[in-house]
Amino acid sequence: MTKESKEHKEKRRPHDGSKRKGQDETDRIADLTETSQRLQAQYENFQKRVDKEKALMSAHVRADVLRRMLVLLDAFDGALRHVHDPKAVAAIKPLAETAEKTMQEMGVRPMETVGRAFDSHYHEALLVEERSGKDNIILEEFQKGYMLGDQVLRHAKVKVGKEPDEQKAQTEDETGQKGKGTQDTQDKQDTGKNTGGGN
Repeated sequence: MTKESKEHKEKRRPHDGSKRKGQDETDRIADLTETSQRLQAQYENFQKRVDKEKALMSAHVRADVLRRMLVLLDAFDGALRHVHDPKAVAAIKPLAETAEKTMQEMGVRPMETVGRAFDSHYHEALLVEERSGKDNIILEEFQKGYMLGDQVLRHAKVKVGKEPDEQKAQTEDETGQKGKGTQDTQDKQDTGKNTGGGN
């Protein structure tokens, strides 16, 4: 090996080392960047989960507080139904209206029940009474039910109508006889067609 080639090789070695060192630093920066991004994403997901849990907890606490406040509405409602003194009614009514308006502003609204179909998702049946033509219809409301948005804040306690057994049996018999009569007529028509086809 000539002296010139040896010097050239020695000059090239430091250059190759610097290149490798630069590549190592680039790889290290890429790894750190990836790690940083992953940690950032994990933190953001954690923060979202915490915020969601806080919102659920807040909604739960709010619903619980409003549910407890329904006692006030019940008290005013009961007073207005049982107190007959005009002066007392005049004193209670504005308070009742203010309380109801405040609850409505907070998203609470009473359910409409009497005359509507019973639904166990919204109503609680305390009594069932036989009443012709009122099967599964709410006849009376014992305690108001309330909604908070789309959520049931409190089920309405009601009395539900039930079709009398005799009336129900009679209706079923009439329906069955009507169906049988229709089938007999159809059978006769089919028989007539078959007879006519034979001739």
